[in-house]
Amino acid sequence: MSESGLQERIAAIRERIAAAAKRAGRRADEITLIAVSKTHPADAIRAAFELGIHHFGENRVQEWEGKRAPLANLPAQWHLIGHLQSN
Repeated sequence: MSESGLQERIAAIRERIAAAAKRAGRRADEITLIAVSKTHPADAIRAAFELGIHHFGENRVQEWEGKRAPLANLPAQWHLIGHLQSN
């Protein structure tokens, strides 16, 4: 996906978050957007980070280990999501 396409998708998601927060009587900045980064390469994660996504979710520890070195200098926050793979 191109950077402009990614930027448009992120903007659309943030608009949906803002609308949902408003309906719930909350502020959008109270909600943490966690991008699911599994199956995405390190350069795509870095591009998303540069567009303002700072939380990423993985459920495959082995895959995350492969991304850890190229993203070591990225001050992102990582979350284990879904069912942790047992392999």
